[in-house]
Amino acid sequence: MSELYRARNTTILEHARSYLVYHGRLTISAVTVYERSAGHARVRHERALRVLDRELRRWEVLPCDHAISRLAGELDGTLQSRGLGVGRADAMIAATAILQERTLITNNTRHFVRLAEVASELGHSLAVDNWLGA
Repeated sequence: MSELYRARNTTILEHARSYLVYHGRLTISAVTVYERSAGHARVRHERALRVLDRELRRWEVLPCDHAISRLAGELDGTLQSRGLGVGRADAMIAATAILQERTLITNNTRHFVRLAEVASELGHSLAVDNWLGA
């Protein structure tokens, strides 16, 4: 999401345009909204919060429910038991993508590849893509 707002990376913009042609709106997890809001509020960036509110009107926000929370707990707990915790928010975002059957777009592929591996062990599929190409 942050890379889209910077609008400097033509590769990301091309991917976003293609996504919009197919889906009509960009998609984001409610957990990502939480993370962005918390980050802006922590540094008291009121303008950024207003921009976020305005931009989110154009996005599809995928909510979290009990099924997502349940799967996220299993993903996170499994990784923690192996000493590979990735954080609750990332587990929630991954579970949202899995249960909504969406490809997860991130520059943080290290965490989400781990989550995809555990998801596969649990009988789920998580597709992860990095529009930066890194």
